[in-house]
Amino acid sequence: MKNKNKKKVQIIAEIAQGFEGNPYLANLLLDAFLKTNADIVKFQLVFADELCTNLYEHYKLFKSLEMSTAVWLNLVKTTHKHNKKIFFDIYGPKSFKIAKQIGADGVKISTADFFNYSLIKESFKNFKNILISVSGRKIEDIDKLLSLNIYKNNVTILHGIQSEPTLLKDNNLLKINEYKEKYPNTNVGFMDHSLGNSDASKLLPLVAIGAGADAIEKHLTLDRELKIEDYISALDVGEFTNFVKSIRNMEKSLGVKSLNVSKKETEYVNKSSKIILAKKNLSRKTIINKQHINFKRTKVMSLKHVIFNPDMVFGKTLNKSIKKGLPILTKDLN
Repeated sequence: MKNKNKKKVQIIAEIAQGFEGNPYLANLLLDAFLKTNADIVKFQLVFADELCTNLYEHYKLFKSLEMSTAVWLNLVKTTHKHNKKIFFDIYGPKSFKIAKQIGADGVKISTADFFNYSLIKESFKNFKNILISVSGRKIEDIDKLLSLNIYKNNVTILHGIQSEPTLLKDNNLLKINEYKEKYPNTNVGFMDHSLGNSDASKLLPLVAIGAGADAIEKHLTLDRELKIEDYISALDVGEFTNFVKSIRNMEKSLGVKSLNVSKKETEYVNKSSKIILAKKNLSRKTIINKQHINFKRTKVMSLKHVIFNPDMVFGKTLNKSIKKGLPILTKDLN
């Protein structure tokens, strides 16, 4: 039976606005995701009027990202055909309604909508899987937001900021463990926005996993040279595929969340530890004290009766004579 404590990090391929409102490009990016073996693909389900007024500097950009429900539905069907999950950033009633209608596997509440309680409540009510960006938010505000989850859904709070790119010193990965301790029943993820072609882009998520991250959100693009939207922090298809492989290999080192001693640890200890030997010739009926023993490694046929802990011999009586340098075994004691 698979150990339920075994950790599998959820890898989210963040397309964001990389599809640029182009259905063909959206499908190319989805195909790219399917090649990477990541767990979840995520698009921003953008409708400009849910995000801003027409006076906002990026209104025209947001307007250009809008696509029909039929296009989004086709992306969902293709994703599900390959037994993968697809999530959407939602920003208001329209994107919420479409995400629900087309069968999204989950939604994300961005930093922009952190206090949009009506949207958050409806999301908790209607979606089992919810991502929530908590970057830059106070603990008391996060407490209130999570208290709205009366349905006990699978919630992942996400740490990380977007500075295009985010500098190493601004990632503050130690917060991940703080969130884990504060919210033990909530998953904690990391949104990586380091420069896509930097070493940090491949290594930082591994550090985040070591800090306790249950999920990694990472941007995916077709080719950084194309400079399509949201490419700055993105990996291309080949890089992302290797990135997933690295995580799958490295997460094996995490083991299980338990302080129980593993079989391999026991084997290591038994192999490397000194055992209790007779410091001098000891006669039968000797009552063992610290003057009678040594700690040394030696060759033994079996570890079955070997003693490592002196507390197990002190005050005990030998039932046979032991020559100097030989092990004192549990079967030699009364």
